[in-house]
Amino acid sequence: MFNNRTNTAKQSIRFLSLALSAIITICLLSCSKSATEPDVPADEESTIPLVFSPTAGWNDFTHEGSDTTKASGLVNNSTDLQNYSISLLANATREGIVYPVFKNHSLDYAAGTWSYEVTKYWIPGAVYSFVAFAPYATTGEKTSKTISNGTVAVTGTDSEPSIRITDYITGRPTNKAFDARSEDLVFAEVVRDNTDNNDYSTVPLNFSHLLSCVSFYVRNATNQDIESIDNIKLGGIEYKCNINIGLQGTSIVNTPLQNSEDSSPYFTGDDRPTTAESTPFLPKGMAENEFKPLFDCTSLTLLPQNISGKEIEISFTTHHTEKDDQNNDVEIEVNYSGNLGTIEGITRWQPGKKYRYNITISSQEIIFQVAEVPWIKHEVEL
Repeated sequence: MFNNRTNTAKQSIRFLSLALSAIITICLLSCSKSATEPDVPADEESTIPLVFSPTAGWNDFTHEGSDTTKASGLVNNSTDLQNYSISLLANATREGIVYPVFKNHSLDYAAGTWSYEVTKYWIPGAVYSFVAFAPYATTGEKTSKTISNGTVAVTGTDSEPSIRITDYITGRPTNKAFDARSEDLVFAEVVRDNTDNNDYSTVPLNFSHLLSCVSFYVRNATNQDIESIDNIKLGGIEYKCNINIGLQGTSIVNTPLQNSEDSSPYFTGDDRPTTAESTPFLPKGMAENEFKPLFDCTSLTLLPQNISGKEIEISFTTHHTEKDDQNNDVEIEVNYSGNLGTIEGITRWQPGKKYRYNITISSQEIIFQVAEVPWIKHEVEL
């Protein structure tokens, strides 16, 4: 009997010890979470939900301000952006405590409104940091609206979230032909300081481009009617990078070109599909003072990068017809090439900026001029 009571007592003590240990562990975990990623008490939240108003729109003008044309980026206006879901990142800081708000929550457009799951309410007196990113940065259910180039991961903590895209490639498929309609990465940053007031109005998400844009226009200064341009190649461009989008800002780290394969033609115009009924590049009879787009897509979305002093070669072949001694038509081909890295004026392609290269064909040479043309942002309510 004594031994049985002793064993029973030992078992009871062991059970109490394990129970106390579990309780202490739970308390420690609870304390740890409350100190780093706390949930705001429900009675301290307002009754007003967070509402967002994404705005986006860029004019991509042709030469001398003629009709607006669609750039190669996938997001150029409100309708484009509505085709994607938007990633939301956000936190709120009040009295030194950081509260998580959004960690890659999806903002979706349907029936004329933008909405997200699980309504969030304003915290009085807090400073909010918002970042929005499109297209929606994940894989799985939203495959029709996600990033196809690169590996996407949501990193960081609930209160300091970020999106990391590893080995992002700007449209270079396996055949090395450049598809100018790669994903157009856009983002918006907003800070709402409610320390001394309670501004519960709609949060505007004014999107900007993460990538750069380059366009090429050609002017014919020869005495010949150039009938077409083909064999277009553009090489030596950095096309691969790692991207981080977070509440502390965004960063793009390019992977430099390192071998002969990397420096091979990045864009090959002949690989783009064309029809026999239309000349995709340069119409016949182009006036001497008129600019025409070099590519059938007028703009290319590229990684921001330093270009000064680099070998960024553009080359193409022009075709025109001349009469021989017997008055027969003879097709003449002339090859042209130039290095964008030697042109003065632009040393780096900056995020969110567009650069127009005007190319004048004169005899056996080409003359370059380049100008910075920002993607002009204007407010378009979505």
